[in-house]
Amino acid sequence: MQKVFFREEQKFGSISLYISMGLIYLSVLGLLLYALIMQFLLDKQWKEKPISDDGLIILAVLIPLILIVSALLLFGSKLITEVDRHGISYSFQPFIRKPKVITKESIHSFEIRKYKPIKEYGGWGVGKTQGHGHRKGKSGIAYNVKGNIGLQLKLTDGKLILVGTQRAEALKRAMIKLMN
Repeated sequence: MQKVFFREEQKFGSISLYISMGLIYLSVLGLLLYALIMQFLLDKQWKEKPISDDGLIILAVLIPLILIVSALLLFGSKLITEVDRHGISYSFQPFIRKPKVITKESIHSFEIRKYKPIKEYGGWGVGKTQGHGHRKGKSGIAYNVKGNIGLQLKLTDGKLILVGTQRAEALKRAMIKLMN
């Protein structure tokens, strides 16, 4: 059995995210329900150019389906990071199921740093540099789900990878142990 120096599993989710997504979902479903009531129960147009009955039925099926799938993807996503004696591995399920492994030998340098998720990487999730962040002019990719602290890796081939963390000090200790 291999000794793991560090393991972290992060999921999207905060009270503010749940509330804002809930309000968006409820607004969309409320508007859809209003359209259905106006068109089918009251036999009234709710817009100047109403959608056909068939179109509204298709929307009544598609919209909840899209909302369910987006909720499952958002709230079912998780970033798993591990550091062991061979290197660092990460996966971002369900998008990256098989862990990507960065060997100790391929790491040129690392730092735990504060970053600007929206400005540097276009937000949370998986994002490429926006060309005007901490590493201006260099191409990099980030894997993050919340917060603004991450492990910045510079690889021997020049690539930059940032992995978000909620446990910066523990990850730093594990990386020092790995690299020594």
